[in-house]
Amino acid sequence: MTKLTGKVCLITGGGNAIGRAITHAFKKEGATVVLCDRDRYRLDEAAEAAGCYSVVHDASDEAKWTELLSRFEEQHERLDVLVNNPGSFGNGNMKACVDESKSARKIHYQQLSNIESMMLGARLAIRLMARTGGGSIINIASFDDAAATEGKWKYGVSRTSVGKLNCSLSACLQLMVYVAVLSSQELPLMYLTARRLPMTQPIDALTNHMNEASSHQSRHVSRSGYSKHRST
Repeated sequence: MTKLTGKVCLITGGGNAIGRAITHAFKKEGATVVLCDRDRYRLDEAAEAAGCYSVVHDASDEAKWTELLSRFEEQHERLDVLVNNPGSFGNGNMKACVDESKSARKIHYQQLSNIESMMLGARLAIRLMARTGGGSIINIASFDDAAATEGKWKYGVSRTSVGKLNCSLSACLQLMVYVAVLSSQELPLMYLTARRLPMTQPIDALTNHMNEASSHQSRHVSRSGYSKHRST
């Protein structure tokens, strides 16, 4: 039996490259996967290639999250794994943003797409997981949160908040949350709660960690919303 046999997994940003790689890894381990993305064309293409379910979904809209997870519970009765992989990549140097009349709106959009959408998804997914025996949440960050990059500053600032979100979830719920940090060379570093694991490995190693975090031994949200299990 593979690690994720019988697991029901929801992946946002499922149409992008990272989402597709995770989908492939989860399907290989026997999971039932539902892909979400706001780009219907990209989503349909990814779902067809992987042979899995798909739902057009805007992760930045709280009402859409409520509707999605309500339907998800009706159809699948539970949610074992949420991969929070939404995001918007915006370029532009700091001076141009300061001078630009629409800069405030663009900054807000970047924050909404890259961090607020994760907060919405995690908050509502935890409620469902707690009712149905627990689960795992995997939040996808970026290597750009670790270094100052002038042309990607809005993106980097928004992604930096992902680590803080995980620390808060871990502290408040004793919830194990993985943050996958991918560099432009696709060499991931793994974060486990607030602790960085000293490793730089290929994409296969990343998905192996995700499979382990999503496996039967890793139900990190208890029915009461509090779990005794902590991984080291």
